[in-house]
Amino acid sequence: MDVSLHDRIGASSSVDAGAKPASTAREILCVFLPFLPTTRLIRQQGWPADTPVGLYHHTQQTDRLLFVSQTAQRAGLYPGLSVADARTYCISAQFHAVELDKDRACLLALAYWCRRYTPLVGIDETGCGLWLDLTGASHLFGGYDAVQTDIITKLSDAGLDVCSAIAPTYGAAWALAHYHDAASSGVIAPIRRAALSDCLSLLPVAALRLSAADEAILIQTGLRQIGDVFAMRRAALSMRLTADFLLQLDQLLGDVAEPLQPVIERQPVYVVQHWVEPLAGLEGLTQMVADLLAELSDKLMKKEQVARWFEIGWQRVDGSCARLHYHLSRPSNELALLMRLCADAAEKIDAEFGLSCSWVQAYGLTDTVSVTALLGTDTQTARAEKADQLLDILAAKFGPDKVQRLVPQDSWQAEQREQRTTLAQAVDKYSPHLDWQMPSPAQMLAPRPVRLLDPPEPIQAMALLPDNPPVMIRWRHHSWKVMRATGPERIGPSWWQIDRQKTRSRDYYRIETNEGARLWIYREGLPERGEESAWYLHGFFA
Repeated sequence: MDVSLHDRIGASSSVDAGAKPASTAREILCVFLPFLPTTRLIRQQGWPADTPVGLYHHTQQTDRLLFVSQTAQRAGLYPGLSVADARTYCISAQFHAVELDKDRACLLALAYWCRRYTPLVGIDETGCGLWLDLTGASHLFGGYDAVQTDIITKLSDAGLDVCSAIAPTYGAAWALAHYHDAASSGVIAPIRRAALSDCLSLLPVAALRLSAADEAILIQTGLRQIGDVFAMRRAALSMRLTADFLLQLDQLLGDVAEPLQPVIERQPVYVVQHWVEPLAGLEGLTQMVADLLAELSDKLMKKEQVARWFEIGWQRVDGSCARLHYHLSRPSNELALLMRLCADAAEKIDAEFGLSCSWVQAYGLTDTVSVTALLGTDTQTARAEKADQLLDILAAKFGPDKVQRLVPQDSWQAEQREQRTTLAQAVDKYSPHLDWQMPSPAQMLAPRPVRLLDPPEPIQAMALLPDNPPVMIRWRHHSWKVMRATGPERIGPSWWQIDRQKTRSRDYYRIETNEGARLWIYREGLPERGEESAWYLHGFFA
């Protein structure tokens, strides 16, 4: 059973004086990506992954580093160092002006990607990071700990260095994600005030998100850790520090609520055309569809979005409306694909006495690329798109139910390992990341034949019971001598299958005949259980 964050400490008869009620606890996940700007530049420029890179901005009449890569950090470079001094420390380093707009666009794409976990996702404006409010949503994914682990795993697989923390306040989560030693593997802070204060005490004062002036004052007075600040009286702090410092301190422990602004949900993308004179005729309708698709594709390109399916609609002069829908197996915004997909749309429009209005709208909007390709070219996805585009065009021509795809199923039965389904359902249900991975049970199975017989055909076999492979088989009036054999591999029926008479346990063997044929055969029924056994040929190996 999932345990929420405010239940992690456990039930207790005594409550800390400063503890807040469990009902007000929040689950804030802060994700810090320290090398995102440099990683993005390295991927886009095609440099080696270990290239030392420094991104600078012009401040105080000097170019100073704002971000450095992990390799450059090991070479002695750090944010705030002038570019002139940095060149002397690391001659092989690449220096480039910081591109804050592109970095924010990358963070925004990641924020939309994280909306799969919770609708409340925002960007950390003061650093390279994201925040997720998992309150009331983490149990859908196995708990807040499982969400944090999943995000760290997926972003790490995409080549990003990730630090994260979960805490009841945004300030505490931000501090732990940026400055805790174990942030790279994920930190979970306690909920009670006293325990949370102890968890934050050893962090530097920079974790309070202070201004440069306040941080300098604290360091000059010998207050270098947050615990030192906790030991000071509030009146003494307010005399020398700004009001923003006291506000940050109150927000850190949850005494004052900190407003968080999540990213705005994407608005629908559509194009509408109104006609002064009624529009009719195949030539006019064809041009109308082409103009609508061109404008829609341009809008999607500018928003860096792709759509899963499209709607072409029209309103006749008598006020009646009609629509056509076109689905894609892989989201896209390419005009050439949309034109080929909707090539017969004009012929399907019944204009009657003419159209007064027409539109096209995109649905199922997502980012242009998956998270694994945010920082570079995803060649695997690009190759797969070509096949999917052909399938989409065939589905539009023959109907969405006429073109189907085989998708893997979690079943040990060979004939139930795959199921036919439509293109849209195959992508939505079985491949949310467009990788078409096989379920885990397939990794534990023995080799399977390329072709299966449906249904399996009975054969005659000569074998020693109970577990020996056959030494001779006969199929379709032809006899073979078995030269090599491996097995048995026992596959039983699913426990929920009621009718056990028709579906019994099977012992599978892979055999090679004297003529070189490699077959997959099985014996149905177990003699040791007193069942009548019969032999069948199920498939052929290549």
